[in-house]
Amino acid sequence: DVDWKFTESERWYWTQALAAGNTIFAPSLDGNLYALDANTGVKLWAFESEGAIVGSPTIVSGMLAIPVSDGGNSKVHLVEFNGSQKDSCRIGENIFTTLVADGDLIYFAATDKSIRALSISGNGNPDEEWVYLTDKDDPLPRDRAKAC
Repeated sequence: DVDWKFTESERWYWTQALAAGNTIFAPSLDGNLYALDANTGVKLWAFESEGAIVGSPTIVSGMLAIPVSDGGNSKVHLVEFNGSQKDSCRIGENIFTTLVADGDLIYFAATDKSIRALSISGNGNPDEEWVYLTDKDDPLPRDRAKAC
């Protein structure tokens, strides 16, 4: 039996939702992260990004981190549990993956064959910790500018 169904998204869902407490966070290709009441399916709020949300969000430093693809210059948005944006980091490459959190760090792969780590401070400021280029002889680029 289906208890409820949410039909407000204008596009489909490419990735898994995230459950936290009594809230379901549903990332959609329409560019919205929908916060839904887990018992009723009622929309609590929607965070509107500039591109498709192609990976599952994760929780880091007491907020949501959301991967957003926007045509080759993806971002990771940091959003409070009420839907207001704290900050973001423009990656410069596409992200088509779910973010993984460990402590105050998030990890993800980008389409330039890199694995990346961002540290997220308690106030929501992201800082690129490192980039590992999997297809280079020197995988740790020391002379490149940080994404954020």
